[in-house]
Amino acid sequence: MIFSIKNGRISFKNRSIRNNLLNEGYNVMGKRDFYLDPIEAIFLMKEKGAKIVSDGKEMNPEDIENIFNVDKRYYAVYSDLRKRGYKINNLLYLEREGLNVYIFSPRDAVVLEELKDSIVAIVDDDLDCTYFKIKMEDIYGEFDGYDDYFIGGKGEFSDEYKKELHDDLVRRGCRVKSGLKFGTEFIAYTNREDVHSRYMVKILRNGMEWIEVAGLSRVANGVKKTLLLATKNQDFKYYSVTWFRP
Repeated sequence: MIFSIKNGRISFKNRSIRNNLLNEGYNVMGKRDFYLDPIEAIFLMKEKGAKIVSDGKEMNPEDIENIFNVDKRYYAVYSDLRKRGYKINNLLYLEREGLNVYIFSPRDAVVLEELKDSIVAIVDDDLDCTYFKIKMEDIYGEFDGYDDYFIGGKGEFSDEYKKELHDDLVRRGCRVKSGLKFGTEFIAYTNREDVHSRYMVKILRNGMEWIEVAGLSRVANGVKKTLLLATKNQDFKYYSVTWFRP
């Protein structure tokens, strides 16, 4: 495959190549002169032996990265998922999961309201990728106001937000206990027959970073629980964060 840089785009004319690329999930644009997103073209250069020529000179992948100002974290996620067999376009939409992928660094602040149901890719300075599935959850349990967080009236809440979260979980039919040993505010049971709690519940406070959420999610995975991040505007909303292995 040989492409050229024309009018600021990576273009080609071969319809057979265009059809093959479309079948493989690449985002080929154009009707007569076809063109590719730079991130897909770089992947084809690195992994499929494609060549890109500009003014008679063959480019290398680093040239294309510089010319088109390609974000290295973005490419790391795209390349990683492609190598794992996913059909993923330049907009980072996973067809198999039906979800968009959003990229963050470990020290970025967490703002879940902007994500809804999605996959989050955390990319560190070494360009290693770790993935988490985010889903808004409607939490309800089988308990009718039963709560043993306070034992003999000796328990206390460190702040009003934590008390409000506790009360909301109890109203939803959860049995609530301290989540201190897991690094969260609470653990929550939803079924009377369960010996172990189903959820680790953490308040999503301003300034919380993805590196903390990643650590909590891996703890939850290890103890067979689901991490819930709780946010509050007028009412509480709960988002599950589960480790996702592509």
